[in-house]
Amino acid sequence: YSMCHLTGYAISMTDLQQFRQLGSITPGHPENFLTPGVEVSTGPLGQGISNAVGMAMAEKHLAAHFNRGDLSIVDHFTYVICGDGCLQEGISSEACSLAGHLGLGKLIVCYDDNLITIDGDTALTFTEDVNMRYEAYNWHVQTVDDVNDLPQLQNALRNAQLETSRPSLIKIRTVIGFGSPNQGTEKVHGAPLGAADLAAVKTHYGFDPQQSFVVPEEVRKFYRKKKLEGDIWEGQWNNLFRKYQKEH
Repeated sequence: YSMCHLTGYAISMTDLQQFRQLGSITPGHPENFLTPGVEVSTGPLGQGISNAVGMAMAEKHLAAHFNRGDLSIVDHFTYVICGDGCLQEGISSEACSLAGHLGLGKLIVCYDDNLITIDGDTALTFTEDVNMRYEAYNWHVQTVDDVNDLPQLQNALRNAQLETSRPSLIKIRTVIGFGSPNQGTEKVHGAPLGAADLAAVKTHYGFDPQQSFVVPEEVRKFYRKKKLEGDIWEGQWNNLFRKYQKEH
C-alpha cells in the first residue's frame, strides 16, 4: 500500500492509517476490486506465487501469438516476492513445477528466507533444501547471503534476467523485523510492534521517533521522478502499439 501511495495511486495517507480496519481500502489481504493498484486478490499462502506463474504463462503465450518482428508489444518480466509459508504450500509446488516444465524464463522469484514463521523458527516444520527442490523443477537458482548487500542482490537479478530458458529463484537471507529489539523472532511476524519498539526502530533508521506516517520530501521527489519515467515508458509503448495496429 505504501508503494502504491508513493507511486501515485489513489491511496491517501489517511487510507494507510486505516490499515486492517473494517471498511478501509487497505485490508490485511489486498482485494483487486477494492484498492487502486491491486490487480489480483490473494490471501491463502501459495496463491500469490501461483498467480504469478499464470501471469508469466500469459506473457509467454501472448508474446508468441502477437509479437511480429521488432514489434514486441508483449515483452516483460514477472517478479515475485514470497516467503517461507508460500513455498510450503502444495499449490505453489504444483505451479512452480509447471513453470519449470514450460521454461518460463521471464519469471523471477525473490524468496524472503528469514527462517521465521508465525509460530517460531521454520525448523519446527520446514527443513528441506528449497534450492535443490527448485533445481529439480528446472529452475535457475541463486543465493544472496545478505539482503543488505545490494550489489550482490542487483547482480543476482541481472543474472536472472539473462537466464531466458528457465524461471529463476533467488533465495535471499533476511532478518525479520530488522532494527527492532525483537528482530529475528516470531514476535515481529504479524503483530504490531508497539510504541516503544516502533520508536526504537525509527531511531535505528534515523527517523524522528515522535513522528508517524511521514514521508520525507526527498523520498517524495524520488518517486515523483520515477512516476515521470514510467509515464515516458508508457508513452513509448503506446506509440509502439499504434504502429502495430497500423501494420497488423
